[in-house]
Amino acid sequence: MTTATQIDGQGDPLAVFPPDAEEVLARLEQDEFWKPSEEPAMRVLRKGLLPVMSGEELALLRQALLEDDRDLIQGFTTEPLPYPHTLREPVAAACLTAFGPWKTRGLETVGQVEDAFAARAVEIDARLGEPAACGWLWRWWDHTDRERVRAKLLIEIGKELAARAALQGGG
Repeated sequence: MTTATQIDGQGDPLAVFPPDAEEVLARLEQDEFWKPSEEPAMRVLRKGLLPVMSGEELALLRQALLEDDRDLIQGFTTEPLPYPHTLREPVAAACLTAFGPWKTRGLETVGQVEDAFAARAVEIDARLGEPAACGWLWRWWDHTDRERVRAKLLIEIGKELAARAALQGGG
C-alpha cells in the first residue's frame, strides 16, 4: 500500500487527497464550465458544417440520426481508429464531420475517410474565418448525450433543408 509518506516523504496518507475531494469532483461535474458549450457548437454547425454538406449528405445524416445508426459514432473520427496500420482497413463507422463524405463519395478505407475529414475541417474553419473552429462542434458532439445531440441535429438539419427548399422555390 502506497502512503503519502512514500509519495512525498511526509504526512498522513489521507492528506494526498483533500477530505472533500469527492464533493469537489461532484460539483465540477455539475458546473456548466466543464460541459461542452452548445452555443458555439451550433454556430459552427449552422454556419460551417451544414452549409457545406450536399443534399445527399444531409439526407443520409438525417436518416442516420432518426434510426440511431451505429455507423454514426461519437468520440472518434473513424472506426477503426486511424493508426498507420489501420489506414488501409475498411471503415465501419464515422463521426459527424466524416459521415457524409464517407457515405456519399465511395470512400472505403480509414485513410480515405480521414483525408476527407481533414479537408472538411479546413473548409469549415475557412468559412468561419477561425482556426480550429470545428473544435467547438466536435467537443459538443463527442461529449454530449447521444439522445440530445440526435434531437438537436435533427432540428438543425430540418431548418437547413427548409432554408434550401425556400431558396430553390424562390421564397
